[in-house]
Amino acid sequence: MAVGSHIPLRTCIACRRKKSKFEMIRFVQKDGNVVLDAEQRYRGRGAYTCADYNCLKLAIQKKAFYRSFKSTVKIDPDQLGQDFDLCLRKK
Repeated sequence: MAVGSHIPLRTCIACRRKKSKFEMIRFVQKDGNVVLDAEQRYRGRGAYTCADYNCLKLAIQKKAFYRSFKSTVKIDPDQLGQDFDLCLRKK
């Protein structure tokens, strides 16, 4: 294996598929709320979903964010959906 060829893998909290970190959408807990971290720069534990709106919906339905952050968090599905759409347009 060549030096520098490591590709970080992450697991989608909804569908459990493993993909490159750069193909996924990252979410973080900020002040008790789940927020989208489009540039992957916020500190702390992150939760990832595939870049697919169905995975976001499934993660909310399965309460996967609560499990990932190991705490009670507030989720605003409408705001997350809007942020998710903006993030997908930029990719």
